[in-house]
Amino acid sequence: TPTRTYKGGVLPSGYTVVGQISYTNVADVSATGVGTAAVTITHTASGAELVLTDAITIRRRAVTVVSDNTATDYTGKPQSSTADGKVQVGGDGMADGETLSATATSAEHTNAGIYDMAFGPIAVSGGQAKADNYTFTETPGKFLINKLKLTVWPKEDAIDYGVYGTGNPYTFPQGIRFSGAVNGEEPAGILTPGTFNFTTTYSFTKPDDVGDYDLYFVDGSGNLIDNTYYSATNYDVELKKGTLTVRASSLNRPDLTVASTR
Repeated sequence: TPTRTYKGGVLPSGYTVVGQISYTNVADVSATGVGTAAVTITHTASGAELVLTDAITIRRRAVTVVSDNTATDYTGKPQSSTADGKVQVGGDGMADGETLSATATSAEHTNAGIYDMAFGPIAVSGGQAKADNYTFTETPGKFLINKLKLTVWPKEDAIDYGVYGTGNPYTFPQGIRFSGAVNGEEPAGILTPGTFNFTTTYSFTKPDDVGDYDLYFVDGSGNLIDNTYYSATNYDVELKKGTLTVRASSLNRPDLTVASTR
């Protein structure tokens, strides 16, 4: 029994179809579609003509359908994605004059991550326009929701020199500022752990110690921390230094002459 791959309408070289062809396992398909058909074949070779009745099996074309990966940024709201399907190079490919159309779609997702996409029904147009003439292997892409960058720093503060000293230490405001959050989210609600502690390089020892000083993040034990201390499902966290401004104050230090206030 001769076997060939579906080609969209052309029998192998040396074969011509004579008379009515009736398919045995594919209903209402033309003579060149997929299936096994009883045929009368005329074969001509070396000037002799041989007429015989046989069956020819036309197998499905093997086609791999792929789609690109898609990506978007986290918004705090459900998102989905679609991508057009296309024929991967290799395999049998589409028959001449026929094209496919397919769409890969993801479900809705909110959090950052990598999610599967899936193809819906694959349609074939042109030629016989029958998807049954193909065996499709589906390889859809992935849907990526990217994390956002969340920058957090200690809230700026300003004090007058002389207000704080021995027995009256500076009390940090425990406030923060931030940028990059979306959908009304705030660091205390999205970071783990959700508490913030600070320290500073200011030592309150000399009358001329007015100026700007760094405020640093520390853990509960007072140890300096870096960007890996906090974790968040939908954000990459960057910690920055804050600023503590110590101002000259003649009110609290009558022995200090104030030329300007900053």
